[in-house]
Amino acid sequence: MHHIISIKHNSTTNIRTINVSLDGLYLPHYFTEERMSYTVCPLSYATLEDAQKLQASLFSGLTPYEQTTLALSLTTKTPYFNYLKYWVVVQDGVLLGMIGLYRHKRNGLLYIGWFGVDVCARGKGVGKRLLTFAITKARSMQAPSLHLYTQLETSKEAVQLYEQQGFKKYMIKDGYTYFKKELNKLS
Repeated sequence: MHHIISIKHNSTTNIRTINVSLDGLYLPHYFTEERMSYTVCPLSYATLEDAQKLQASLFSGLTPYEQTTLALSLTTKTPYFNYLKYWVVVQDGVLLGMIGLYRHKRNGLLYIGWFGVDVCARGKGVGKRLLTFAITKARSMQAPSLHLYTQLETSKEAVQLYEQQGFKKYMIKDGYTYFKKELNKLS
């Protein structure tokens, strides 16, 4: 089996062409270094399957209940949450990332849920756009604070983003680090 890879960069258009040949099969791939244009839209039945695939690829060891929360957010009643909504970023039919907000009935706090960006879309502003969207949405809901939790060892880049957006660590419990952003502040 022969593999041939060549890379060309057009500085005028800022597009890289990567040509891959596997035993005579030619596969061109085009990448641009320009910032991506995209919008955040509500999760829908049309994007649900792709969102579930992204969720499964980013978060290992999901319980059966955790696997249902995206679909559950599309229903009007949820058993454990007063509020449960998700949003996605789609570009050219490809789901690039997602984020959710939920308010648990048990403690009434507003949390970010299933925040993730596809590996191929990282470093292009998708995560920052989603997190900014969630903060703005939480403020519009007049929430005093916004919470999230993550596993530090698997989320170093995400933790940097949280801290850049004003989230502060406040607790470590059962392998998770909890963050909170006060929303009555403008940062």
